[in-house]
Amino acid sequence: MGIVINKQLKNIFSIYTFVGLGLFFSFIIRFIFKSNKPFNKSLPIIYLTIYSLNLWSLSHLILYILLGYFAPNLWYISLTMSVVWESIEFLLEDYTYIKFKSLDYIINLIGLIIGLLIHKVVNNKNKENNFLEKSKVKNIENNKR
Repeated sequence: MGIVINKQLKNIFSIYTFVGLGLFFSFIIRFIFKSNKPFNKSLPIIYLTIYSLNLWSLSHLILYILLGYFAPNLWYISLTMSVVWESIEFLLEDYTYIKFKSLDYIINLIGLIIGLLIHKVVNNKNKENNFLEKSKVKNIENNKR
């Protein structure tokens, strides 16, 4: 189990590093071009009752699907990081171009659950395939005797 956790910690670190670098370069580009406007490209087809989803929302969904899939045993770290980050966005909204959306909490949670479910389905299929392979090998060995 320790090897699995270490691999999943590396996955979390890698994913958050990639996202962090993306945010860093986003800040740099905005600073260079003196743009304080948030990226707010709405997805034209997808609307919820009050809020519309935008590309940031889609990026949150994808991020948490990846975290749920590649680090399923550490879901609580991803969930904690989600709450911490969204809380920071809420606090910084008046001082930066960051646009806080309370819907992001829900989108992050949905993404995490989807990632966990995908991991469970894929993992079960792999176990079934391994079981079938072992059964075939045993049948072949028994037939040789």
